[in-house]
Amino acid sequence: MICRAIALSLAALVALPAAAQEAQPPPSAKEKTPMPKEAQGAPPATTTTPGTTAEPTTAAPPTDRPDWKAHVDAVTTFLKAWGHGKLEDAKAVAADKVDLKMGGKTYTIDVASGKADAKILLPFRGLSAIREDGKMKGVAVNEIKVSAGGEEKTGKAKVMTDETGGTVKVTSVEVE
Repeated sequence: MICRAIALSLAALVALPAAAQEAQPPPSAKEKTPMPKEAQGAPPATTTTPGTTAEPTTAAPPTDRPDWKAHVDAVTTFLKAWGHGKLEDAKAVAADKVDLKMGGKTYTIDVASGKADAKILLPFRGLSAIREDGKMKGVAVNEIKVSAGGEEKTGKAKVMTDETGGTVKVTSVEVE
């Protein structure tokens, strides 16, 4: 009986500090901690080498979105709209006419009129960037299934994009 009382007392003592602490939610990534006043008005860092004067250096400002993100978003929106048969949803992210090259033939996806000679069969998987000389040229799709001209083809695809005036548009699709 005494052992049980001692065990209960010890359990209460161990649990008491844990119960007294308030649960704190983890800090949100969106919340920014304020900078100390000393750092707010600090001049940019300087670099010096022996025999030269100090020159301020500044880092390039971070961009809100990586360059590939807009291309991947445009391709995803286009492929989903095409797959659901709602090409009007793709008008903002695609050229008026998008060429589809498949099996040695070329088909047309007329986004402006909402008509297509081919249909994508959802889902598609594995998007990755296609770059030439460091610039985005399109998005590679690792697995896609397209039906056109009475035949279905499953494989990889290249969805080419063009960026003009900050707007990314899908221009062609090539199924391998």
